[in-house]
Amino acid sequence: GEVSDAEEEVIAVTGGRTPRKRDTTASSTVPIPLAELNESAFGVLGTDEFFHLFVSLVNAMMCQGRFQIAFDIILELLKFRRFDHSHKERKNELRLLATAIAYQLNDYEKAFSIVREMCRTRPYDIPLWNFFCRFLGRGNVLIAQKRYLFRLLADHPTSIPITILVGNTSVLAGSHRTAFKMYSKVYSIMPNDPFLNFMLGVCLVLTVMSKSQPHRHSTFAKGMSYLFRYHQLSGKTLESHYNLGRAFHHVGLGHLAIPFYNNTIRMGIEKIEKNRWKVVENAKDEQSSEGDSEQQSAGDAMEVCEEQSGIKTPDVPTATTTITEPQLQSGGSLPISVGDEDSADQTLFREAAFNLSLIYRRSGNKQLARQMLRDYL
Repeated sequence: GEVSDAEEEVIAVTGGRTPRKRDTTASSTVPIPLAELNESAFGVLGTDEFFHLFVSLVNAMMCQGRFQIAFDIILELLKFRRFDHSHKERKNELRLLATAIAYQLNDYEKAFSIVREMCRTRPYDIPLWNFFCRFLGRGNVLIAQKRYLFRLLADHPTSIPITILVGNTSVLAGSHRTAFKMYSKVYSIMPNDPFLNFMLGVCLVLTVMSKSQPHRHSTFAKGMSYLFRYHQLSGKTLESHYNLGRAFHHVGLGHLAIPFYNNTIRMGIEKIEKNRWKVVENAKDEQSSEGDSEQQSAGDAMEVCEEQSGIKTPDVPTATTTITEPQLQSGGSLPISVGDEDSADQTLFREAAFNLSLIYRRSGNKQLARQMLRDYL
């Protein structure tokens, strides 16, 4: 048949070959392999442009809430071998992004495997190890990582994060002497760290209860010296008072634990009262601001009426609701805003009250023990 001018132009461009018709239904469902796209796009764009292009694509997927697709894209990019040799930092950035997405998807197993690999290559990166500990808290698998941490410590004996984590795993496994050695290594570098002083004291106090400990009294005195130093370095907080009382209580010295438990209860009550006063002041400020705005709007309306009618309206007092002193003293109807730290402090002072009741009951003072339970629990 006759060939149109458009068909002649197409045949000329394609070198005499008639182009095949595109199957739109099939192309919309069959994805292009990302490995082939990598090779073609890398030659056209270059490494930096290629990397930024796919990071932008991942960010777009995340903004739309399509985290699984973003995670799959990053996993495919991590298989790209050209990142292994010349652009290791780019690959580490992709791993961090994949870990964050997996954490968002609550897929802690995949995220933890990626973080483990990154920690192996960056043993001195403290923020990365903090991120590693977040997954340990989610899965409660610190003891299961003991072999992994010991292998890393053998390869990097000067790494402070690995040394502390090995000490933590040893405490959970009951190896208090091994933990004491680990903490002592870091203590020689950071002697003024409250956490290290606390953990050194805990290790020594726990070894006192072991039958194989030959020098219990000197060991306990040394452990309490670490704990009192922790008490000073932490600023004599509610938590440090409770920990000192718990240490004395653990070895059966209840008469020495009572003052620290009482201080814990006193500081906890003071903190609750302080929060209550803050709530009262905020409520008064909100009510005064609302009253001022209502009074101003009412005054503006009166001025408009006076201008239109020419009649002077009398001054009308505005009544605002305020919190009276009896309501404050009762405390029952006042809301208390409690954050995470305040909630932990409340838990500690209630634990201190319960422990005090145990000490009083053991000494034979059952009436005082019941009073502690009735007043604070």
